[in-house]
Formats: sequence, C-alpha cells, structure tokens
Amino acid sequence: MRSMKDYSKESYVDMLKELDWSTIYQERDVDIALEKFNTMITQVMDDVAPEKEIRIKGSTEPWIDAEVLELIRERDRALFISNRNKSNPYLKSKYKDLRNKATKLNRAKKSIHFCTKVEEHKDNPKKLWKQFKTLGYSNKNLEKSGIVLEIDNEKCFDPLKVVSEINNYFLTVAASLVSKLPIIDKIFDVESHNFKNYYRNKGVIPKSYKIGRVSENFIQIELNKINPTKSTGIDGIKPIFLKDGAEVIKGPVTHIINLSIETGKVPELHKFAIVKPLYKKTVGLKSVIIDQ
Repeated sequence: MRSMKDYSKESYVDMLKELDWSTIYQERDVDIALEKFNTMITQVMDDVAPEKEIRIKGSTEPWIDAEVLELIRERDRALFISNRNKSNPYLKSKYKDLRNKATKLNRAKKSIHFCTKVEEHKDNPKKLWKQFKTLGYSNKNLEKSGIVLEIDNEKCFDPLKVVSEINNYFLTVAASLVSKLPIIDKIFDVESHNFKNYYRNKGVIPKSYKIGRVSENFIQIELNKINPTKSTGIDGIKPIFLKDGAEVIKGPVTHIINLSIETGKVPELHKFAIVKPLYKKTVGLKSVIIDQ
C-alpha cells in the first residue's frame, strides 16, 4: 500500500519531467520498452508516495468500554514494568492481579451485553440467532464440512476428500474438456481453407479491419478518462499516477502502444491477470469452445 498523505500532483509531474524518456523511444522491443516505462514511473511513485506496511486490526468488541480499556492499559503497563524488573516478585504479583481483574471485568461486560441483546431480540428469532452465532453457536451441524460435494454418487462431508476432489478438478478440467472438442483439421491454421471458409461464412473479409497507429492526443484523452479510484493493476501502478501524469507520459505510452501494433506483439506483462478460480462441476463444452 502506498502512503498518499504527502502526495502532490505538482511535485509528481515535475519529477516525471526530469526523467529521460528517450531510452523508451529508442527501444524496438515492446516488452523491454514497457519494462523501462514501469521502472521509471515506479521510481517516481516511490519518492512521492512511498510504500508502507499496514496492520489490519480487528474491530473492538461491542462490550469493550472505557472502563475495560483503562484496566487493560494498566495491565499492559504492569507487564512492561515487570518484564524489565524480573527479580521483583511484587511487580509480577501486581501484574497478575491486574490481569485477573481485566479478565473478570471483560467476562462480566460480555455477559451483560449478551443478556441485554437476548432480552432485546427474544421476539425476533432471526436477530436472536445472529447474536448466538457471534458466540460460536449455530443451528447447523458443526461436524460437517462447510462444503458438500457428490463424489462417486455419494454426498461427501469429509474436508480432506472435498479439498482433494476440488484440487483434482482444477488439475484435469482443461485437458478433459479440450479432449471433447470436435477435431477439425487445420481450423486454427490461418492459411488453411477450413480457417478461411469458417470466417467467410461469418461474413469476415480478410484484411478488412486494420489497427492503425494512435496519436499522443488520443492517448492523453484516454489517460484523463481513467477512474483514479479503481484498483491497482498487476503492474503495481495506481490509476491516479497514470491520470495525473498524462501530460508527461503520453509520449512514452503512445510509443509503446504503436510499437505493439507495428510488431503485432502484446507485451507479456499484459497477458497476465489476477483471477479467482471457481469450482463448477457441471461446466459444459459450450463454455470451453467460447474460451478457445
């Protein structure tokens, strides 16, 4: 995560202007050109919005009030002092006393909280069960797996068998479905008659669509359309840095895109995506053909 606390668009743009972008313009390999661009812009990002580590804390329990927090702080202070003076039994005893008091008070507050909630929702089963679930109670059989699959025509609740079945599914589903595809000779050979006839029947005329070079003005307009609140891509560059630096980076970005068009090559980095696999036992052949 990057700290945007001291980020300034003006400072960011000024630093971009100081970079030597000529190394990108001279590059004829689109992968290397993109790598250089990412490296240069990342260096500036590190200066204006350095990365920082964050710790996600759990939310405070609803029954924890100022009284409990104050006693917890006293307990922690006593532990700190006791650890620095381990030869003093009085300090150790004081810490244990505060620890026990904090534990008892916390339990008492928790009990009062849930007793109040049960009384409050005694006429509303839905809200009542919601409170019970926060305590670990459930109206479901906890001995069963959270996921139930049909394996060998039987319902399986064993977590290990379920995980093994899902793992085996993802390992074999691609090869299994591809093997079911109809075998058409040279359907993917662009010079074959089958390939040409296939697209001719769909009304596709060879060489009727061309992708031309793009201009810096077009790229700048597109960069300015970027939504800065969108999530960061696999390259690690936050959208806001692309939008704010549009005036400066439009040239290098235009060169990279035109280089990709001229060479007919998509940068390897842009062939990756962050995906989440979903277990679909009944996936059909139709979806595989579409993916092909």
